[in-house]
Amino acid sequence: MNKHVVFILIVTFFMFCGCTKKEIYRYEGEALEIAVAGDKKLPRFQNIVYDYVALADLDQSDTRYDALIITRSAFPEADQDKYVPFFQSVKYPVFFYGADDFKYFAFTVEGMTIDMAKYENSPYVQGFKNLDDGTKIGWGFELPNDEKEKVDDKEMLLRIFNAINSNND
Repeated sequence: MNKHVVFILIVTFFMFCGCTKKEIYRYEGEALEIAVAGDKKLPRFQNIVYDYVALADLDQSDTRYDALIITRSAFPEADQDKYVPFFQSVKYPVFFYGADDFKYFAFTVEGMTIDMAKYENSPYVQGFKNLDDGTKIGWGFELPNDEKEKVDDKEMLLRIFNAINSNND
């Protein structure tokens, strides 16, 4: 009888572990380590390591990251002028996730704010990378049919990962 109780407990344990396990999505590109600022937990992918960080802890000379994703909850902090030098000189790509109502230059120009950069129908994800010659390349990933309530995080992140890989030096 004890064997049956132990067996039931083991089966129950594995059932609950299986139900709470988060799905890991397939990403077949180059392995990436990405810093993430903000409280949004991003879906897990093979070959992707997220390092959830505070903006204040980032350094533009740090080369361990392949990119930085800033989610909407961190936009008010990123909007401070003290981060403009970081955004103007960081060497890895930076993506603003959920920036569909303003342009990302709000973060890269001193004295500019999100409120001053309001722009309807901006891409949901906006990103840039500073180049060695002082110019920038940029990306904008829009939602299909501008459906904010149905954001496919998996699809948006795959687009970000592919952009990072296509522009690695």
